[in-house]
Amino acid sequence: MKLSRILLTGILAFSCTACQPASPASAQVSPAASEAVETPVASEAAETSPDEEQISIVLSTDTQTTLTVQLVLPLPDGWSIQAVEQTEEAVPGALRTALELSCEGAPMGKVSFASFEPYTDEIPPEEYYKTVYPELRLSRFCVWDPYTPVKGEGGKAETGIAVVSRIDMEHAQQGAMAAAPVSESLGILSYDCALKTYVAIEFAPDAVTEAQAREIAQKLSLV
Repeated sequence: MKLSRILLTGILAFSCTACQPASPASAQVSPAASEAVETPVASEAAETSPDEEQISIVLSTDTQTTLTVQLVLPLPDGWSIQAVEQTEEAVPGALRTALELSCEGAPMGKVSFASFEPYTDEIPPEEYYKTVYPELRLSRFCVWDPYTPVKGEGGKAETGIAVVSRIDMEHAQQGAMAAAPVSESLGILSYDCALKTYVAIEFAPDAVTEAQAREIAQKLSLV
């Protein structure tokens, strides 16, 4: 597998405005975000190994608070990453798809991000993930369940795999919800309470095996 080092600078609830291969000397940010982003961001990502692909994503923000999150994402050989153009105004805290995964032009999945406010009441560590992903677990149209932790510590930072069941929206919109076909695929969920950020990776059906998903989840990191 190759590693992709992805820099997210800004507020994760806002839209992705740029995605390009970056190097320590040539990393760029959009004019809208450059005032809010300090230049050391590029140098922080400079330490890459020869087999790493480095991608910089600048998230636009209209607040005084900036956040830099680095996602190290291992992907099968031959896979590539493309930024998703954001055409709608972002809702703070809502899940935003920022990247698409593909292999030789065929869609392999998508990577989404969101910010969250850590739950502070007492709860068993193994149940903590439920407070991070309620919208994904309880959705009527796309449910991420069951969930199996792979690494980390519940209540602090954890990464796991999930079965993603997605209802065919064309049938659902025609009022045939009960009869609408449901596709299943694998996904990866990872949260970090210190960063107040989580990532959701939804693979296309049959894009990866459970063993591959576990391997990616084991090597994935948010820093």
